Amino acid sequence: MSSEAVQNEDCLGWAARDVSGYLSPYKFGRRAVGNDDYTVVPGHEIVGVVKEVGSNVDRFKMGDHVGVGTYVNSCRDCDHCNMDLDVYCSKGAVGTFNSIDVDGTITKGGYSSSIVVHQRYCFTIPKDYPAALAHHCYVRGSLFTVP
Repeated sequence: MSSEAVQNEDCLGWAARDVSGYLSPYKFGRRAVGNDDYTVVPGHEIVGVVKEVGSNVDRFKMGDHVGVGTYVNSCRDCDHCNMDLDVYCSKGAVGTFNSIDVDGTITKGGYSSSIVVHQRYCFTIPKDYPAALAHHCYVRGSLFTVP
């Protein structure tokens, strides 16, 4: 997981940035796509279409429909990650919302024009399956349970 990549500055989201709670457009950057990552144009519960892939991505290609769960990254190398228990990652799993990603940026969930996700944390959605139905599968907590 390299942090040497340049951050993208072309994301647009909506945020309440003061006590009024009024939502307004908010421009911010996402970390650059690494070799094992790809960029998705997300919806509310992060159902979207792949728009860019890293050179090591073998599970997805541009144009694929995908869903993203609770996590977007982890070390993928500690004992917990090697047992598919990434939620207990020794170095800290990177959550979809309000977590610090590998390049130091804060993840902002699916409330924006794109999100960078490691392929391990994405799930294929059939192209003929309506996004309006698929997004319910990716509500925080409904996709993953931990014993």
